[in-house]
Amino acid sequence: MIFVIMPIGFTMNIEVVFWDEKLQMVITQLIKYSSGLKVSDILAMYNFDSNTNVGIYSVKVSPDTLIAPSDRIEIYQPLRIDPKKARMNRSNRG
Repeated sequence: MIFVIMPIGFTMNIEVVFWDEKLQMVITQLIKYSSGLKVSDILAMYNFDSNTNVGIYSVKVSPDTLIAPSDRIEIYQPLRIDPKKARMNRSNRG
């Protein structure tokens, strides 16, 4: 585990990535924050359920995970259709 000592008032940057259903596109936002922010705080900030699957650089983490400087928070959403079934449907259409 790595500990980073930061001066009071110091802000860090993180990147938050998720799929926006209304816009039908991936949203990537850069956020400045001070230390002590957890993944659950990010979920609340974007109105996601606390049971939503989340990862940092493609590694699944729990909502209680503390965020480190320069982390990329990825908010995952369930698949609407099984990828195998989607491929089969496309191949059947010809």
